[in-house]
Amino acid sequence: MDMSELRTLLVEMQTATQASIQQGDTITTALAAVTERLAALTTALTTRLDLNAQPAQHLPPPQRHQQHQHQRPIVTTINEESADEAVFPCVLKILPNCVFNKRDPIVLGVDVVEGILKIGTPICVPSREFVDIGRIASIENNHKPVDYAKKGTQVAIKIIASNPEEQKMFGRHFDMEDELVSHISRKSIDILKTNYRDELNMDEWKLVVKLKNIFKIQ
Repeated sequence: MDMSELRTLLVEMQTATQASIQQGDTITTALAAVTERLAALTTALTTRLDLNAQPAQHLPPPQRHQQHQHQRPIVTTINEESADEAVFPCVLKILPNCVFNKRDPIVLGVDVVEGILKIGTPICVPSREFVDIGRIASIENNHKPVDYAKKGTQVAIKIIASNPEEQKMFGRHFDMEDELVSHISRKSIDILKTNYRDELNMDEWKLVVKLKNIFKIQ
């Protein structure tokens, strides 16, 4: 049913209602006729709306960029055990008038004569039967903390005892004339070769060989 048919239906309803009233029908009869026509009109309108209604379009959900949580950037890391055992080669000379604390923690001013000094490096004194005096706890360059110091650098270092029950003392176990060197081992050399090969230059690798001979490492 189109709009012209609806208009015709409305006109017919109005005409029929007037005719009913003019013919002496009761008000009730007239209202019944109106009700019947309204029902017909409602049905026609409902049918028209149903025909014109567009079916709902079920659109696919928007595609999202899926990220797999298990896929993460590959980062090469060195386990903590290897990092602790990676001993870089260094030779230190105690600077005159730069002994700030003689016993644990030992605080000295030193010149890095050879190699690279890093925090955590175990230090020993070859001239005193390789006595271990502790590990490097901190390094300062011009009063600023640093993680390492290379050949030709003068820095202040703090050494803490590896074993609190065997604390060493400046003036008793070593003195100004003794060189301090990093205490390398066969395992630490292998770790350097495996994980830190590119971090050492040619001179530093030569120092590894030199210390290897000093410690008589096979």
